[in-house]
Amino acid sequence: MTAPAARQSPYLFSIGVALIAMSFAIYPAYPLIALLPLPVQARLATAFVASVASWGVFLVGTALAGKQGVEYLKRMFTRRKAPPPI
Repeated sequence: MTAPAARQSPYLFSIGVALIAMSFAIYPAYPLIALLPLPVQARLATAFVASVASWGVFLVGTALAGKQGVEYLKRMFTRRKAPPPI
């Protein structure tokens, strides 16, 4: 016999899903970081910090949203639309 699933706050679920989605916002910034007028070491450090921040936000969002939140985002981003009629 399995234990019933714990109920999760809808607010935490929404915040978690939003954090997961926001964690992907850093990817368009990588080319901008590469073009900054900074020494190479500073650009690499900035890209590293941005990557760690992105993963940190993703992990916090995953913890808040839970498995249901991750599955929700997977369905949202992999939803395929029917091709237009010919």
